[in-house]
Amino acid sequence: MTDGAGLSASRNSETSAFARFAEGDAFAPAGPDGARAAQLLARARADGAEVFATASESAVRRLLASGDPLGAPVLFDDQELGQIAEALARCVASADLMGRARIRRRAEMAERVAFADAGTDDPFHDFADAVPVLEPTTALEYFRRLVPTLGGGTARYGAKLDRHAFTLAVASDQTVLEKVKAAILKQLQTGAGAVPDVEQVLDDAGVSVANPQYADMVVRTNVLDAYNQGAQDEIADPDMQERFPAWEYLGILDDRTGDDHRPKIGKYFPTSVPFAAVRGSRVWNCRCSFAPVSKHLMSGIRVERSW
Repeated sequence: MTDGAGLSASRNSETSAFARFAEGDAFAPAGPDGARAAQLLARARADGAEVFATASESAVRRLLASGDPLGAPVLFDDQELGQIAEALARCVASADLMGRARIRRRAEMAERVAFADAGTDDPFHDFADAVPVLEPTTALEYFRRLVPTLGGGTARYGAKLDRHAFTLAVASDQTVLEKVKAAILKQLQTGAGAVPDVEQVLDDAGVSVANPQYADMVVRTNVLDAYNQGAQDEIADPDMQERFPAWEYLGILDDRTGDDHRPKIGKYFPTSVPFAAVRGSRVWNCRCSFAPVSKHLMSGIRVERSW
């Protein structure tokens, strides 16, 4: 059971994370849609990072009390894995549906522009400041109320997202365990004491309230990947492919831009080619995204034939 101080710290952590993500995220997806999506997904991301940090603290305390922390084969128990998986499912569902909604709204806007009908250029104009933190099936219902044309919904949507999120949670276990063991070993080697300090271990591993670097990265990476994948799944609809023959690779050119992604920024690719196939396998710390290009705007555009 969480004590009063722990609950207060947890809420303060979530609040500060939400404020950080909402005010301006250095890792928001490229493009104006990406910046707006990052604001709308801020609450879900903050929730995911906070749950990840809380589960990590519980796991590290148990690990240090085990008597053989460096010999442990896993870090999280079933309850902690479940908590992380549920939080990731909420994050991934919101991001996936945000990406899908973006394509449908862009299709509506493209038709208005074709008929010289002025309107907003924000595909998320009818969304609240931040989408609520909801489990996948409820999130689908929420998004469908705002974007009735949204595709991709089936009776198995929630189960699919839940399985995916649990896979992500299990995959994170070994990485966090390695970071925690390295932090414990560092304290033991520097003579900090026979029993390593819990908060210092969490800080060094990047899963504490003070230093949530790794927890933030896990949530951020999966949110952005789900946002792009949702948009990709939606644009793969035959009707959407007819409306959008191509898409533009979006990126942010600065000193953090990866050399593997830099050459693709600003180029156009056929809609039949998935964004992930062009981007490549590296998703960690990637801010790349893509923008659908309406058939009405294809004049003069050179579409790449290799990638």
